[in-house]
Amino acid sequence: MSGWRRARPTGSLFVQLATLVGLALVLAEAINVLLLYNLPPPTPDFYRLSEIEQTFRGQTPTFADRPSLQLRTVEKAPGPLMEGDTAARIRAQFAKDLGTPLDQVVIAADRGPFADRRVGRIIRDRIAREGVREEHFLVAPFDVALHQPDGRWRVVRPQPMLGLNPWQQRIALWFVVSALAMAPVAYVFARRLSRPISLFAEAAERLGRDPRAEPLVLSGPSEIGVAVRAFNDMQERLRRYVEDRTAMVGAIAHDLRTPLTRMRFRIESLPDDQKAKMSADIDQMEEICSRTRRCRRSATASR
Repeated sequence: MSGWRRARPTGSLFVQLATLVGLALVLAEAINVLLLYNLPPPTPDFYRLSEIEQTFRGQTPTFADRPSLQLRTVEKAPGPLMEGDTAARIRAQFAKDLGTPLDQVVIAADRGPFADRRVGRIIRDRIAREGVREEHFLVAPFDVALHQPDGRWRVVRPQPMLGLNPWQQRIALWFVVSALAMAPVAYVFARRLSRPISLFAEAAERLGRDPRAEPLVLSGPSEIGVAVRAFNDMQERLRRYVEDRTAMVGAIAHDLRTPLTRMRFRIESLPDDQKAKMSADIDQMEEICSRTRRCRRSATASR
């Protein structure tokens, strides 16, 4: 006897989970590629040398679309040092404009291992659209430091941003859109995988109340099919066990009627006081046998 429905076969649980994970990865990558090629790249915060020099002179400019520059005095020179030909030219320009020896100027910037070389081109295109003459600039984050006679350093740097920068906002947007796109798919797969398990739990609860319940019928992964067949086999064995024990108890109750009847005849010759006591015991035993036979008939009629 099997309750496993073969009219609509499905893949194994492993295959379905692997399909869900693979679909999620493909859809997430598709969303990322779509956003990458359709959203404009974020313009990084950049500062012209003239704006940084104004800050050193105590005339900090104000910006509507960028964090302001701040001037601080520190004990040690910032690092790591910015390297390359462009950095050397910018240092030389700072030293010339501020009237400071070249070795007293330090430019520090940590671009990290994933620095994008397109940033400079994006900024130059923006400057060209604004009609500003070509000049050097620095992209945040950076530190420009001038060595002071007292041994300390005056440092100009962009103020730290509160919240997410444009690139972090884009990453957050990718995560949100990917999650929203995958939520319906994940819900459908979760319902498909959890429904056979919940029905399996209900069948186990029903078996505890009625071993003669109908066999379990489920459609789902092949692992569920194996469990269902084992469950139905167990239910069938329990049903036969209960029926055999019920039949055995009923037979014992029926067979006890004959020796109880003989005992009732034999006590007729006993004194009245002993006869009354033994008759009460026999009546009690006959009542127990009668209840047992009624239970057996009731169990047989309910099949």
